Amino acid sequence: MKPQPTNDHDTILDDAVNALRDKPVPDGPSPQLKQSILQAGHVSPPAHHQLTLTQRIRTMLPRTRYAAVAAAILVAGVMAIGLFFHNTGSVAWADVVDNVRNTSTVVLSFTPIEDGQPVAASRLMVREPDLIRIETPEFVGVLNRATGRSVSFHHDRKEAIEVFLTVKEFDVYNWLKRLPETSIELLGSRMIDERPAVGFRLTDLPDDFGFPGKPQEWHVWVDPETKLPVQLDGYSPPGQLAATITQIHFDVPLDHALFDMTIPDDYTVQYREGVPAEGLNPPQPTDNDLTLTPLVGLGPIEFGMTAEQVIAAIGEPDESKFDGVDLRYQSRGFSVAVPPSVGLTIINCYSSEAFGGVWAINDFAGRTDKGIRMGASHNDIVAAYGEPDSQTDAGGIVSLKYEMLKLTFGLKNDQLVQLWAFGPRPSRDD
Repeated sequence: MKPQPTNDHDTILDDAVNALRDKPVPDGPSPQLKQSILQAGHVSPPAHHQLTLTQRIRTMLPRTRYAAVAAAILVAGVMAIGLFFHNTGSVAWADVVDNVRNTSTVVLSFTPIEDGQPVAASRLMVREPDLIRIETPEFVGVLNRATGRSVSFHHDRKEAIEVFLTVKEFDVYNWLKRLPETSIELLGSRMIDERPAVGFRLTDLPDDFGFPGKPQEWHVWVDPETKLPVQLDGYSPPGQLAATITQIHFDVPLDHALFDMTIPDDYTVQYREGVPAEGLNPPQPTDNDLTLTPLVGLGPIEFGMTAEQVIAAIGEPDESKFDGVDLRYQSRGFSVAVPPSVGLTIINCYSSEAFGGVWAINDFAGRTDKGIRMGASHNDIVAAYGEPDSQTDAGGIVSLKYEMLKLTFGLKNDQLVQLWAFGPRPSRDD
């Protein structure tokens, strides 16, 4: 009998995890923490909703909220030191840039502006080349760019959150080296903290300067004696203040203890995500032959298998989440959901680009039963499987859904970066 189409994969997922709904599932950072992180990065918060366990499992490798902490730390730090060169007025722009690039530490305050009002300032400390610290009213976060490890400490609750990120997106020096020339205008002078400052207006900025989609005009105020910035004001749209970077101090002695990431023995690790890049197992040569067959399974594992059977067939996962329901094989580019009530229910294959290059992941090397591999185009998929039953575009990911096959392809920039395969609906008699 042919499988019957369904219009809602969530129904399958809800059936699959029904037995786990009474179990407590760690939510990760609190809503208050999430809000403070978004504010620190000047990112508009998404519509509020609580993720169900079903949605967490579907995501498989969730882009943890704490990744926004690292992004806020690094981008704000970049804003403080990412200056260009030009000559104008009594202060030579080239001297400002040279002076900034010759510093080894910086301490600053970053404040987003919403509806004309400042929002929860964050204090940032950067000790080159790799150490960053952020202090907010709710937590203290530390990031080591060299290792990708980041930890946030909630000292009042004796809790910690540990995340491993890749660092290729956050290389400050590389970012500085590739910056193009920009338009510089002299703004004149003003008093800042009772000291004179010379202003420069930066416009016509490239997309990767500042926050993507956020301030694209910056006013840089420079101490004419030290020729170092003392304040940066970001505007979006022009004329509307969106963020300020103040209390900037370069070459401040920063004790290494400020960047200590040791989690005290009496702290609870509230949330842990990712694996260190050096901890990934090497890809297995045989993975090139792994075949994902809709409604059947992936290589030697089949829908309905128990977690023990899955592990016996393909080995131990790199990570196990939600009491062993979510088995993550990042070194091989896929994850599986195995609820104990129904067995293997979801197979999620991906490349590192599916998560913006943030996580340490080896791209899935296998293929589908019709030869579709990571990097395939929309036309490739349609040629192999026909027109999809539905197509959506959300967050830059175009999803092609094939209901009868319970198969969904996710494309970014017309390249396959992720695919989901769902098992047949469990029988109510099982």
